[in-house]
Amino acid sequence: MQKKYIPVSDVQNFRKNSYTKLEAERVLHCLQHHDQDYNAALSDSMDEAWHESETYVDSDSLNATASREEAYSLLKRIDKSPAIALRMVKIGLSIAASVLILMTAGLGIYHYALRPSQDLITIQTDYGETQNIVFADGTSVMLNACSKISYPKQFDEHERQISLEGEAYFQVVKNEKAPFIVSTGKFEITVLGTEFNVKAYDADKIQTVDVKSGKVQVETADARIRLIENEQLRMDLSSGELNKHGEQQEVAVWRHGALCYDKTPLRDVANELERNYNCQIRFRNSETLNNLISGEHNNKSLDNVLQSIERISNIHFRYIDKNIIELYK
Repeated sequence: MQKKYIPVSDVQNFRKNSYTKLEAERVLHCLQHHDQDYNAALSDSMDEAWHESETYVDSDSLNATASREEAYSLLKRIDKSPAIALRMVKIGLSIAASVLILMTAGLGIYHYALRPSQDLITIQTDYGETQNIVFADGTSVMLNACSKISYPKQFDEHERQISLEGEAYFQVVKNEKAPFIVSTGKFEITVLGTEFNVKAYDADKIQTVDVKSGKVQVETADARIRLIENEQLRMDLSSGELNKHGEQQEVAVWRHGALCYDKTPLRDVANELERNYNCQIRFRNSETLNNLISGEHNNKSLDNVLQSIERISNIHFRYIDKNIIELYK
């Protein structure tokens, strides 16, 4: 009989607090269908993973993977004694619990909507408008243009949960007994006390979470990812790809009236210009404009921004009407 191995990479991913739903299900399946030959194979795999963990260096790049706090100390919890039965119990319980939570992770995204009805305050900004909000606990929020936030008149003693459509910058007062939770249509962000920015416009292809200070946990339908200071999570809605990386530029420059793009699809840039300048931007018929725009612009003049885009991308523009602009090659 051919021996069945848990891939060492899977075991390592648990230790790195980073794994996919598929990897979790694969490991659990192996644990549930082992035989005598498998016992020895598992022991070898765990020994190898333990050895590699001593020299492991984490990567700051994460593509379509999930961070699981429940699995953070998986290898540390494994007894290094030769008794394979003890290892199986410890590993199996840890992974099974993590898989169960991971497979139901998507439910958390809709947790806010499913709660009993309560009195909510809703604030919405218009084109070119920003607004500051301060909650009763001292937490402050700055809403960007064309954004909406809903929150209860009084937070629950066990959690502080709000919903967001659009973009907002949060400065959360720390309260370990009541996590602060931001729910959007695609993910849920949980923090205890930190500063971070969420950009989650339904019309945009790219949605992001940027952390200025502290720690943030982001949960999607298939993943949980933890971010620390100066890290960004980038979600591509068209491909479903998640990418975590370090941030070099200032978080949420829009608070100071600036525009900042990092390989941003041209259509997302057009959407942002429409929100900021209350205009309409059209693409000439039959032309496919898939340019990615990078750069920062501090000038509040729409003409100057369009001229900058023209210089760096060779995408031209013309005014059809006072507030209607057409882009073309």
